[in-house]
Amino acid sequence: MVKVRHISSQQLNQLVGPQLGTKLWVLGMMNELRRYPNEIPCEAGEIPSMRIPFASGEEKVEWGFVAGMSCLTQNRDGSILVQNADHFPSCATLAILSLLHDAGAAEGKQISFTLQIPDSPQNKEFRELLTEAAAKLRSTTIQQVSVSPAADRPAVAHRVVMPLAGCLGVVQSLSQTDIGRFVVQVKCVNGSFRVGDDATVTDGGFHVLQEHCPITRIVSSSNQVVQCSDDLDEDVCFLCIAMWFPPDTPPFNGLYIFKENESPAFTPRPMPSPVVLQVRQEEASKPANHNQGEKKSFWKRLFGG
Repeated sequence: MVKVRHISSQQLNQLVGPQLGTKLWVLGMMNELRRYPNEIPCEAGEIPSMRIPFASGEEKVEWGFVAGMSCLTQNRDGSILVQNADHFPSCATLAILSLLHDAGAAEGKQISFTLQIPDSPQNKEFRELLTEAAAKLRSTTIQQVSVSPAADRPAVAHRVVMPLAGCLGVVQSLSQTDIGRFVVQVKCVNGSFRVGDDATVTDGGFHVLQEHCPITRIVSSSNQVVQCSDDLDEDVCFLCIAMWFPPDTPPFNGLYIFKENESPAFTPRPMPSPVVLQVRQEEASKPANHNQGEKKSFWKRLFGG
């Protein structure tokens, strides 16, 4: 897991108050981890969507701040470019508040900096959260500058997968229990599934909808948490699976679940360089030099210099 320096929940509440702190930390960050987990940078060999559902609370916080910090890139002039905040609005806001805390915002230090935010309707939630947070920071000035959106994210090419010798389950019913969490009734027609297996979900035409979706629980027809089936029998069971269908997911007719290989191919998103708020301090007037000049003139007058 990538590690980043970040604010604690207590420090966050001190900075913006417990109401907004809970909104960002608990309701925001934890839900956002379930939507686009594989856009979070990670170490080689890791797949965030497979790690986060089984992570502890502290580990999920680490994942959340990595997601937020990955949205921030520092420009040469010290301003900060915000990207991907439409997918991680709370995480990105928390990352900015963490930078502000490190810069001394909690102590009332005067801070002024510029954020460049792509002019896109998808950033509406992030802008609203940022404005709400800025209202709590009396000594901080955040200048929001709209910039042209970057090129659209490359469309994911439609892939068809149909491993004839692999483990296959036919989804008979699907119900969402929470954000990014589903219970599916599956008829396992080949192979077996176990808790912790990662799965690829396809539509009825075997077009890939989601990859690297972990099975978090299995309940068989006998109410035992065991593998769904074996090679000799067809079983119907319920799988609890962590997956997310983005709003732009095309309509589908039918679902299949394929068990992935033990080490599926995955290319993590790179982590940008750390961002540091460059706080500008106005130069104070220099009365000391003036006094020193007066003092020198006095001694000159005294000794006739």
